[in-house]
Amino acid sequence: MIDQINRLSKNEFTPILALYLKEEGYVKKRTYWFKRSNSILLCVHLQSSLWDKDDYYINIGVSNSDISSYPNELRWYWWHRCSFHNTELNLTLDEIRICMINLFGDYQQLPEKDFFSKHCSTRLNGRYIVMD
Repeated sequence: MIDQINRLSKNEFTPILALYLKEEGYVKKRTYWFKRSNSILLCVHLQSSLWDKDDYYINIGVSNSDISSYPNELRWYWWHRCSFHNTELNLTLDEIRICMINLFGDYQQLPEKDFFSKHCSTRLNGRYIVMD
């Protein structure tokens, strides 16, 4: 069970995340946000929990798709569920920011094979799942 102190519900957290991502240049479509960076799209998804309406997960990834084609997670080249101190549920904005900076930064700076090696990735159905 996660520590619920300072953890917001999905409804409380959504406007905070939306404001942060808008300030960072992301465009919103439903519960997805996208930002073009050179030839790729940096993608963020606020996913609802199936078990509790107040809980959420943050998935990030990269897509090579055009933003007009609505690149949901099925079109992402790689995918990662953010976690912090062994929890994936109801992360804070600071925890999500760290996840995004680490993975998006490494992906843009490292050669692709080094990125996937560093972050314990596995290839499944034509895309990568990044574990770490």
